[in-house]
Amino acid sequence: MNTNVKRILTILILLAVAFIIVSFALPFDKGIVFFISLIFGVAAFALQIPVFKKAYEKADTLRSKLLGFPVFRVGYLYLGIQVTLSIALYALGTFIKTFPVWLAVVLCVMVLIGFGVCVISADMSRDYVTNIEQTTAVNTKFIKDLALRANMLTNSVSENEKKTALEKLAEAFRYSDPVSSPELSDVENELSVCFSTLENEASNSSAERVAQLCSEVQRVLEKRNMACKSFK
Repeated sequence: MNTNVKRILTILILLAVAFIIVSFALPFDKGIVFFISLIFGVAAFALQIPVFKKAYEKADTLRSKLLGFPVFRVGYLYLGIQVTLSIALYALGTFIKTFPVWLAVVLCVMVLIGFGVCVISADMSRDYVTNIEQTTAVNTKFIKDLALRANMLTNSVSENEKKTALEKLAEAFRYSDPVSSPELSDVENELSVCFSTLENEASNSSAERVAQLCSEVQRVLEKRNMACKSFK
């Protein structure tokens, strides 16, 4: 249990104790409606612990913490609604001696069900966004990796003619569509082979040979970009 969870647990325990003390201290009728409302109120405090852990326990970046906030927000909204409902039921049970017990149970259960649905929905939305980001990161890795390698290759040569050809190629990678797809696997394999050949020969080959290899890589890159447009 990390420090944040311990702090939240301490705060929740203190608030729950305060809620119980206030509930018994105020002059409410201590009948069945009162104890049903009290139980659901205390349960609302207890349920904040798994909600907070679900939202933040594994959040190690600012973005993951922000994505966890909607889950946490559902938790404290439920707590506020249930506490308010419990106090309202205390009053109704006090002033309306025949207030139906089943109605108190139904109201509390409906709020609890709504809370569960909202938590699941918020958590599903977070997972969906996270999966999209992870998929996009994977889909753009190929071109981003080649762009980085092209820049490194440019910086590794000293001859002006070679550097000019490599800079032009690096710029072509920079302005290419970064998103890959299964349909592009063949042309991307061809592009990878061409670029590897350029990497292997850039240092020892002539400037003319390097320019020729850059043109070949750029030709395959343009073919890949045309295929990319056709599959959208």
